[in-house]
Amino acid sequence: MREIFFVILFAIGLGLYWPAVQAGFVSDDWHWLYLASQQDTIWPSLLTNYEGLRNGGSYNPIVSLWFNMWYSVFGISSAAYHTLAIVVHSLNSVLVGIVTAKISHLLFSFSRRKQRLASIYAGLLFLMYPGFVEAVAWSAAIPHVLATFFFLI
Repeated sequence: MREIFFVILFAIGLGLYWPAVQAGFVSDDWHWLYLASQQDTIWPSLLTNYEGLRNGGSYNPIVSLWFNMWYSVFGISSAAYHTLAIVVHSLNSVLVGIVTAKISHLLFSFSRRKQRLASIYAGLLFLMYPGFVEAVAWSAAIPHVLATFFFLI
């Protein structure tokens, strides 16, 4: 059942975010891709900033790992990065649905049918929530989607 829910949410998400998939890279996506192209390995240094320096700057080891890993697989295919963001966002929507089902049962003693309806509604609402458009359209904003994923699991 959860697998079917994920497939449905992914299909809806792909439809909703399709313009972003076709949009290409924006802003500092290009800088992250450049940095990834300069790496010998997918593993970024955990003791330096994202450029490998020790003199300030931004410290983002998860984003660095994300770009390094996927650059080694997809290169500069923006559609691949955006599709990956949609996959993770769809997983997040499924997880929101699962949490909603648990809460609706524990707090409100919903029947199985009402749990499923609440779960579907919450998952769809979360999928369509406009706050995550940026994280799909702007690859460098992937920490929002990943942080949500790690929080929900």
